Amino acid sequence: MKGAAGVIAAVVALLAGVLVLVFVQFQDGGDRRGVRLGMRKAEAACTEEAPRCLPKLTMIDTAGRAWPPEAMADKVVIVNVWATWCKPCATEIPDLMAIQRRYADRGVILIGLLSDSVDDAGLEAFARRYSINYPIVRMDDELYEAFDRPDMLPTTFLYDRSGHLRFGEPGIMTEARLAGMLDDLLAE
Repeated sequence: MKGAAGVIAAVVALLAGVLVLVFVQFQDGGDRRGVRLGMRKAEAACTEEAPRCLPKLTMIDTAGRAWPPEAMADKVVIVNVWATWCKPCATEIPDLMAIQRRYADRGVILIGLLSDSVDDAGLEAFARRYSINYPIVRMDDELYEAFDRPDMLPTTFLYDRSGHLRFGEPGIMTEARLAGMLDDLLAE
């Protein structure tokens, strides 16, 4: 008799598991592909302070385009802090440009956050000399604080689609290293 009760309990547990799975799968009409465990995107949005979360600030690039938090929602965001006088920064620019070409249409935003005070003509000449193909935002005091006062250049921050910091450290970023991280984040 004890064996039959165990089998019945196992069958009941299995059926309960199937019902939970069906409920999770079809609670939004069943138009998703696969099962998603955890929170929905809106619930998973980063609620911590910057730089652990992508700062909730609107950045304006040198072309005058605004980059509000809404424009970066559900995107993988790379913020590269750099300066025109920084030789390692100039070294990584071709790799960042390759990333921009490779991932711009895949939900990745790359922003160069300029930390020096070069004048507009000097910045324009620099960007033209290197053919920079991603937006450049001049860092102000608010952005400097929001990104935890980076004191080494270059410094790269990488945020996932929910705005959580997944990588942040100084040093030259290579295309291969960044592409590996991006591929992982885009596959999530």
